[in-house]
Amino acid sequence: MCKPPLRDDVEWASEPEKMLQPGSSPPACNTQPRCDRRLCRGLTAAVTAAVLMAGYLVLGKLFLGSGSGAGPTAFLVCRQVLASGLLVAGALALHGPQLPRRADMPSVQRLGLYNFINALGFLWGVQLTTPFVTSVAQLAIPVLVLAHAACCGRQRVTLFKAAGVLVLVAGCALVAAGAHSAAAAPSAVGRPRGHHGSARLLLGLAVLAVQCSSFVGLLLEQERLVRSYPVSWVLAWAYASCTLLSCAAAAADGSLGAVGAALASPRDAAIVAYSATCGCVAYFVLIAYASKHLPAELVSVTVAVEPLAVSALGMLLLGAEPCAAEGAGFALAFGGTALLSRAVQSESEGRERGGQAGPPGGASDQEASFRDPLIRA
Repeated sequence: MCKPPLRDDVEWASEPEKMLQPGSSPPACNTQPRCDRRLCRGLTAAVTAAVLMAGYLVLGKLFLGSGSGAGPTAFLVCRQVLASGLLVAGALALHGPQLPRRADMPSVQRLGLYNFINALGFLWGVQLTTPFVTSVAQLAIPVLVLAHAACCGRQRVTLFKAAGVLVLVAGCALVAAGAHSAAAAPSAVGRPRGHHGSARLLLGLAVLAVQCSSFVGLLLEQERLVRSYPVSWVLAWAYASCTLLSCAAAAADGSLGAVGAALASPRDAAIVAYSATCGCVAYFVLIAYASKHLPAELVSVTVAVEPLAVSALGMLLLGAEPCAAEGAGFALAFGGTALLSRAVQSESEGRERGGQAGPPGGASDQEASFRDPLIRA
């Protein structure tokens, strides 16, 4: 067992054989328990966030299929009004009143637009496909972000990373194929059938592709803004702008009058409250906490927990039937995500050993805001 030194710190550190050399690690007895605690806390927060998001997916599907007359746009208006109010209140409590500079207003507006496309595309993706397919589609986001990072010189493209990307894409494709077969099957329960079901699924996948791409744009705009402003205010401005766009979209498609119907049922009102608090505010807080304790790449692996949680909740609440192809695709997607994350994490550890380490706990706040899914929908 490793014991603390018996002499005072100055005398102990003055001996050459006891001093830490550049690039060496502190004694394992001092760092290992602390590292284990950070790992456990970070993983607990990230996995909890993934489960909360899975609940939002399944409950959102229940809401959209409840027959209340409120579609995705009306649901988004209710959710955004509550979530933006909570985020603005939190930003005021933490940092006081603050407005973006005039020169940064275009960036804030673009951030709100990306947020709106991401949020509405997410809900339409859930309605047109299934919560499981929607959750698996989100695994494309780390691939898109990594591709942009490679183009900008943030990451090197290696064979290990390329293999992870290929396995992940193959898993997502297998999930899509399994969902397509289930949608076309005449005996499918609770799924669209025949040609119309297949067309609906393909349309949903196209919507999810746009949603994932808009999320990458959201991350890029967010990364630039958090260099100058508190993260809480950047999120509050983005959600406030998204709320205005959601109201305009609801007025344009005539669903603004259905907002009252969305809150008429106690069950639907509870789903809206859950989506705003747990699916938005609590999710952001947990991911931000996890990013303080884990490398960004390790946090991204926990995204793969969502499809597993969605499958369990779907079978409990929606009566969904498990599909072997979808399960195999999920396993591949999870393996590809883990492989990709390990490759990027190994590169980060190599930079740290070379003396290019960032702040403790992984990436800086700006890098974490770029690479981590702080806002999902």
